[in-house]
Amino acid sequence: MSDGQQLAATGAGGLTVAGVTIYTGWWMFAAAAGLVLAGILVTRVGFRRRQTVGEE
Repeated sequence: MSDGQQLAATGAGGLTVAGVTIYTGWWMFAAAAGLVLAGILVTRVGFRRRQTVGEE
């Protein structure tokens, strides 16, 4: 490896880090997904609180 040559970057390092993060931090992803779903539900129900089914 001389003359400024470089090996091709494969992205394997990034995949390894992402895999380890997901494996060890699964509960954080689950908590975030739960919060997003709760927010969607609250928004959906909150804005239609006093409206009937056919009303816009």
